[in-house]
Amino acid sequence: MLIKLVVVETNDQYTRQVTVTTQPCEGYGFWDKCPSKLINPLKDASVEFTLDNANTIYITISAPDESYVWKFDVYKDGSRVGSVTVKGGYKATAFNLITGGEDWFAKIIQFITQYWWIVLIAGAILLLLIL
Repeated sequence: MLIKLVVVETNDQYTRQVTVTTQPCEGYGFWDKCPSKLINPLKDASVEFTLDNANTIYITISAPDESYVWKFDVYKDGSRVGSVTVKGGYKATAFNLITGGEDWFAKIIQFITQYWWIVLIAGAILLLLIL
């Protein structure tokens, strides 16, 4: 499938690396691990990625912190699916291509896998409170 991101607005004036993947690709240096492209909001207002078919895509931008915000219109195979807001901080934003919005289920799974130890401690405390 062909995914195209078109910049709608941003508060960032710098050229950044952006990646679109079917699995989360995040952290400083993500552009060395996953296919990425340069995007400059002042010149080229879009980027395209060819991916395997998936219901959810993950978008990461190389801005250093969450104060940098990019809003994109998302197109799948030439048809507009919806829009997504991506913040910096090297964290992936999940976008559901079926509903055309942020994928909250994918965010929950991503949180659990990233912070499994917090989930484990919270589960143990909850179990102690129940008993």
